[in-house]
Amino acid sequence: MGDPVTMMLIAQSANGIMQGIAANNAGKANQKIANANAGMSRRQADAAKTQSAFNARQIQGEGTRLLSTSTQSVLAKGNVEIAGSPLVALGDAAAAIKMKELTEIYGGNVKAHQLEEEARMFEYRGRIARQQGKTQRNMSFLGSAMSMGGAAYAGGAFTTAPPFAAGSYPVVGPFSMNSPNI
Repeated sequence: MGDPVTMMLIAQSANGIMQGIAANNAGKANQKIANANAGMSRRQADAAKTQSAFNARQIQGEGTRLLSTSTQSVLAKGNVEIAGSPLVALGDAAAAIKMKELTEIYGGNVKAHQLEEEARMFEYRGRIARQQGKTQRNMSFLGSAMSMGGAAYAGGAFTTAPPFAAGSYPVVGPFSMNSPNI
């Protein structure tokens, strides 16, 4: 059985390593969630554009039918020349229909742009979450290394004496600098 202080420091080190791994995995998971949310926002942006284009076509079709009916009713009165007030009314109606159609398309594009920006923000938050996970992991690993250093010191791996006596050299491999084998 080892020294209790050494055992505690080793346990803290192992705990720090596990916390670092968990923080890194949490960062990865949060990034995946953010990317999934970004994908959903992009799909909603595409749907908004598609819906506004469909609505604009519906408005255009209804407007064309309305203008056609109005023109036929003016012409049905017989021997009426289309000029002046009826012509202005038809022109105004056509302009109003076109304005409604373009407003619908513009609204869809604005909504799509907002959703695209939302998607970019989700991706940005995901990158931040990933980086936070990495940073927390690195800090935990550093703390664990310090705990292991403390455990090694408490266990007697380090002494306060110089590592080698004056005039001698440290041993490297099977030979020392003082060995006649060199």
